[in-house]
Amino acid sequence: MDETARLRQFYLRFLLVGGMLWGGMPFLTSPLINRGAGSSTVAIAAAVFSSVSLLLACTIGFWRRRIACIWLTFNVLVLIASLAASAMSGEHFGVWEMVGVAGAIAIAFLLDFMELQRWPGALEK
Repeated sequence: MDETARLRQFYLRFLLVGGMLWGGMPFLTSPLINRGAGSSTVAIAAAVFSSVSLLLACTIGFWRRRIACIWLTFNVLVLIASLAASAMSGEHFGVWEMVGVAGAIAIAFLLDFMELQRWPGALEK
């Protein structure tokens, strides 16, 4: 494996570990409790679904990147749909909801980009 491929593999590993941390962070620091004080039930359910989904998809991404890409794309669509449903019901969004959604979208977009560019797998030698 040449130097460019090894660097791309490092970036992929870094993204997957970052996604695992981003997905596991709500369970470690408990912002769901703080966020849930003024949020609707739909927003709280979407945050929990997104966190669990991001954590699991990034873990699976080490072995099966394409499955993780599809999973994270579905996760982003569910997040956008839940935000739209909350907005239609008159809910206002805080900064932390937008940061959570933006992080999930960025991770999904970057992983999809890496898959489309056929970067080497995270565990290839």
